[in-house]
Order: sequence, then C-alpha cells, then structure tokens
Amino acid sequence: MVVFNFATAQRILFGAGRIAELGVLAAEAGQRICLVTGRHSLETSGRLNAIREMFEQAGLDWVHVRIGHEPTVEWVDEQAALAREFKAEAVVAVGGGSALDAGKALAALLANGGAALNYLEGVGRGRPLLKPSLPLIAVPTTAGTGSEATKNAVIGDRANTFKKSLRSDGMLPRVALVDPDLTADCPPAVAAACGMDALTQLLEAFTSRRANPMIDALAGMGLGLAGELPRLMADPGNDHAREALAMASLLGGIALANAGLGAVHGLAAPLGAIFPIPHGVVCASLLPSVIRHNAKKAARIGDSWLLTKYCAAAAQLVDMNQAETENDEETLEDMLDASEDNSDALAITLALCEYLRDLGARLGIPRLSHFGLRPEDFPRIIAEARGASMQTNPVDLDDVDLAEILAESL
Repeated sequence: MVVFNFATAQRILFGAGRIAELGVLAAEAGQRICLVTGRHSLETSGRLNAIREMFEQAGLDWVHVRIGHEPTVEWVDEQAALAREFKAEAVVAVGGGSALDAGKALAALLANGGAALNYLEGVGRGRPLLKPSLPLIAVPTTAGTGSEATKNAVIGDRANTFKKSLRSDGMLPRVALVDPDLTADCPPAVAAACGMDALTQLLEAFTSRRANPMIDALAGMGLGLAGELPRLMADPGNDHAREALAMASLLGGIALANAGLGAVHGLAAPLGAIFPIPHGVVCASLLPSVIRHNAKKAARIGDSWLLTKYCAAAAQLVDMNQAETENDEETLEDMLDASEDNSDALAITLALCEYLRDLGARLGIPRLSHFGLRPEDFPRIIAEARGASMQTNPVDLDDVDLAEILAESL
C-alpha cells in the first residue's frame, strides 16, 4: 500500500521574463512589503531598480533588508524587529539560497512572534510554528538550493557553533517565481557549486526512505535536467541549459521538502557550521563517497530497491552526457544494458560514483581539505551529523562509515 503526504508552494510561476510580474504578485500579498535581498548582486545587475519601479507602480510601501551571509539567529531576530516596527504584511525574497532562507525565517517569525531560538530544531526551545507564515514570494537568482519550494530555513549563529532549521508546512511560500534569466549573472564558481547542490538534492530525495511515486517522477525528471550542468558551465549563454538547471533546482526543492535528504546533507550541516565551505562544494565533495557507502551496504543486505534507484539515476545522468564519453572503456550505458542482478547494479552504481567525482573535478570544485578540514575534526562532525537528513538516508551508516566518507572527501 502506498501512503504519503505531498505539499509545495501554493503557486509556481516558471519562465524567462516572469520577474516582470513581481509587482502585481506583491500587491496581491499585501500593501506593506519586507523586501529581502543579497548585499550587492541585484543592485550591480540593475535588477534592484527594476524591482523598486515595479513596487512603485503597484503603489506599495516597502522596507529593504539585505543579507550578505547565511542567516543567523541574531540577524533574523534583528531584522524581524525592524519588519514588525514597519508593520510588514508580506515578504518578498529575491536572491540565492541564503536570501530565500532569510525571507522564509522572517515571514515565519513575523506571523508567530518571538525569537528564532524559540522554534529552531535541535538547539532551540522546541516550540512549533503554529501559525502560517506571512505571505511570502520567493524569487531565486541561483539554480541549486530549491529554497523557493521548501518548508524550512537553515539558520546558524555568529559563533559558528550550529546550523539548524526552522521547519513547518506553514513556511512554504505562497508564490515561487522562477525566472531562469535571473541566474545569468551568477559567477561560474557559484553556478557550478549550486548545480552540484541541485543534483545532490535530487539524488538524495530520489533514494530517501520517504521517497514515493511523486518523488520518483519529479526527482527522476530533475536528474535528467541536472545533467545539463556541464553544458551550462561550458556555455554560460546556453538558454536551454540555464532553463534546465533552474527547473532541476525547483524540482529538487519540491522533492526534498516532501521526502527529506540523506547522509550528504546530514554531514553538510555541521561542516557548513564549523568551516567556511559553500554548501554546494560540500555536496559535490561528499556525494560520490556517500553513494559508494550506501550502495555497498545495500549490496551486503540485499537491498535491490536502492541499487535499482541508483541505476535509474545513472541512466538519467548518462543520457544527458552521452556525447562527453570519448574513451574506449565500458560506459555506464553499456553496463545498464547488461545489468541482470545486484552485482551488476552495484558495478553501475560504483561507476556512477566515479562519474560524479570526475564531474566535480572538471567543474573545479575544491576538496574539503582546501577549507581546513582535518581528520582530527571528524569526531565532532560525526557527533553533530545525526539530524533529520541522516534519518532519511536509505541505509544506516555508522560512525566508521561516516569517518571513511569524510576521509575520502578530503
């Protein structure tokens, strides 16, 4: 019997040029708007002035808050106080994952009152967010986090001692407005890391313990689209590839909000809290080793379901990158055609791991040791990695497994 729940943003608007609708959408959400953006990129591109003009034409009042880092409890509480004083009726967040998470956190606190630590998972007071957030319009300018379609906001603290989530179905945006053109100004290194984040989220949701037929459909399609990442990095002006990555990111956000993630993101939370490592870089570094450990454990316990899922993911990624295989070795596609049992499926999955490791290298993604991670840090990372994402990893990984994954990712 199949039983599952599924929730996503109330409205999803997707397509090039749809940023032009933001003023009308904001007016539908409220008269007094808290606008959340990154620090400089929108202004540099000229898009911030365009947004202000749209708000003026719609007759809106707004207060503008900027965030140039990942949100912290201190920043969220300070900005929530300003927005309350302004009497904000809705939140519009435009930017990368940090800006969108900041917007979601503010919308939740403005509706529920109090400080962020009242509600933060794991380190807070454990109170539920009982009221739906203020109306929120989420507009991503990167293709990777899928934050425009998720029901949580990742928040740390200034002392870099934790990175945890505010989480509630009521935090889902009222509108997710995804305009692929907004990602055109993204710097190449950021675009590469964000693309690997999207690919990781799709793979982890696809193989999550809570995956269901809806997730299979959405994440399966998203993996094929994420396979356009090498093409986008080679040709940043490729409109088709840019659109594909924007859609992959959106589908990844929808999938993870409903199925959860896995060990990559379980480890990424403490790694990102302790070290100055971009989230997408963490994902790209950890993903091949996590899949390898998951697959080997699945083979030992006879979990053909998980190995079949990894083979399906390989088929999607290989199909999109078939033209890039220029050697005489057996390709993943050849192995898929020959697959008959778990040993074949394990071989395919291990080849997928090597493909992903090579992809990270080709994209210039640095290894974790570049940011100061050392073996003596592993016990602390592992001790703090047993959060929600680790609970939906498709197999149980012990501390030895996690230490080996970190060592292989240095």
